[in-house]
Amino acid sequence: SKHAKYYQELVNLSDYGQQALWSKPITIDRKSTAKVLLIIGTVMFLVGMVAFMQSRAAGQLRIVYHSARNGYSNLASERPMGTTDKEMFNNCSISSGGYSGKTNSSKLLECKVKVPRTMKPPILIYYGLGQFYQNFVTYIKSEVPKELAGKQVSESMREFKCRGKHTREKDGKQIVPCGSKATSLFTDRLEITGMTIDRTDVAWPSDVARYNNPSDYPQRPNTMWMKDMFPEIVDDGLGVKTEAFATWMRPAALGRVWNNYGWLHEELKEDQEIKLKIHSEFETPDGSSKMFVLTQRNLLGGRHHGLGVSLMLCGAICLFAALTAHYIKPKQ
Repeated sequence: SKHAKYYQELVNLSDYGQQALWSKPITIDRKSTAKVLLIIGTVMFLVGMVAFMQSRAAGQLRIVYHSARNGYSNLASERPMGTTDKEMFNNCSISSGGYSGKTNSSKLLECKVKVPRTMKPPILIYYGLGQFYQNFVTYIKSEVPKELAGKQVSESMREFKCRGKHTREKDGKQIVPCGSKATSLFTDRLEITGMTIDRTDVAWPSDVARYNNPSDYPQRPNTMWMKDMFPEIVDDGLGVKTEAFATWMRPAALGRVWNNYGWLHEELKEDQEIKLKIHSEFETPDGSSKMFVLTQRNLLGGRHHGLGVSLMLCGAICLFAALTAHYIKPKQ
């Protein structure tokens, strides 16, 4: 009829419209649930074992030369999960020869460290500060990007971006580049007797590429450059392209700072005693700690059992759930 034809035109009679396309129904029962949980649990447990073994394989030396008032903390992670007593050292003493530093808290520390196991090169050296916060917005924004890129900027722009006169001027000279980040550069230094620390390849190439020295560097009058403020850290020729500077300028997201310091290209043998000298000049609050870490790196980084233990625990829970689902009896 006329009405039937009208309604047929309105209704989609295709397989799609009538939901008649091919499909594979998935039946969820206890056996299929048990199989899925078994696969997931097995994979997670095996991956966790690999992560745990990789963590154990990474040798390390952790030298805490300034302890926080309240001791070690999970946030600062001075002692990550899996660290043994033989890998922790806090026996640094003030040098008897005296030391004249830039701050009242400056001191030269001497430490003797016994290597608990053989460590193959390259050995990464990094420094840690905790609890130490770089993630404040006012700190992060205290810079002039154009100035860091080597361009001339107006004094009004410097005043707007770099709040606080002490971040823009020192001894009557303009600090270039200005800002809280640049003027708070980490200044502690590590020396290992009889060994050379390679300070290259510690920063991201993209970070180094962000920074450039001005065309009139270093001849501009009445200017205090980074090399003048931190002569032991910033290279005269490289200026802001010094890798130690570029590394510091990338603020840490958490309440601690772990930055690469350098590389040791020599093997450390088991029971070998090495002597360290630490020029401690960077001022920190009483609640903060400072440390240097020598560590091997492998597939998953250095020592921390946390990832491996977490994955194995989750895998074990999935395996237990799989057994429960398999042997549970449905109601009749």
